[in-house]
Amino acid sequence: MKRADRHRMVCVDSEVVDFVGRILSAKQHAPSEDVKAVEHEIDCQVHALYPPSSRSRSASGLRRTGGLTPEEIKIVEGVAQ
Repeated sequence: MKRADRHRMVCVDSEVVDFVGRILSAKQHAPSEDVKAVEHEIDCQVHALYPPSSRSRSASGLRRTGGLTPEEIKIVEGVAQ
């Protein structure tokens, strides 16, 4: 694994820990608190960990810097048919 990849994983790891802490804190104070926005941020951080594939292009056709394509995200989240 490249040093830059390890650094990115450590950064994402600490951000995910912070997001989880925010969710736990919110739920402790108000169990019915809507935390979907924070959960979405966690999902985005996890998706960014995946290396780009040859199919990873934005709607404009430009190569993305990494992560999953929208179709791959649907598969991971169990939404794809």
